Amino acid sequence: MKKYLSVAIVILLIVIADHFNVSLTDNSQEDVKKVSQKQGGEQARVSHIVDGDTCDLSTGERIRLIGIDTPERGRLFYKEATQHLAELILDKDVILIKDVSETDRYGRLLRHVYVGGEWINKKMIEDGYARLVTYPPDVLHVEEFQEVELQARIRKNGIWSLDEEKVYGKK
Repeated sequence: MKKYLSVAIVILLIVIADHFNVSLTDNSQEDVKKVSQKQGGEQARVSHIVDGDTCDLSTGERIRLIGIDTPERGRLFYKEATQHLAELILDKDVILIKDVSETDRYGRLLRHVYVGGEWINKKMIEDGYARLVTYPPDVLHVEEFQEVELQARIRKNGIWSLDEEKVYGKK
C-alpha cells in the first residue's frame, strides 16, 4: 500500500509541476560546475555518436552513458535516440563525471555527461529516448532516474508513446 501511495504522490507532484510549468529536474550551470569540481570531472569534446547511449571523444576514447539504455540498431526509436544524442552533444565540449567504475566490459569509459549546464544521461530519459538501466556498482542516481522515467512514461514521451516490447524486444 505504501508503494502505491508513494507512486500516487510522485504522479501528483509531476502533474502539478507540469501544470505550473515548473521543472523538477533543472540543472543550472552552477550545479554542473559544483558537481564537476567535487567529483573531479574532466572536460572533453565529442567527435562521433555511436548510438543513443554511446559516443566517441576527440581523444579516441569511447564513452558509455551511465544509467541509461537506448534501443539497439534495427529497433524502433534507434535512429531517433541516436539523432537526439547527436543534437545534444555532437561537436560540443562536455564534462564527464565518473560514478564508481572506470570502464565496462567492452572497455568503454562509464560516465555521466554534462553540456551547457544540462545532465545528458538524465535528459535522454526525460525526453523519452532512453530508459533506466542499472549495472551495479554504478547506481548513484537510480532513484532520480526512476522519477524522471516515470514522468516520461506518464507524458508518453518518445519510446513511451509505443509498446515497450516493440522498442526493446521481449523482456
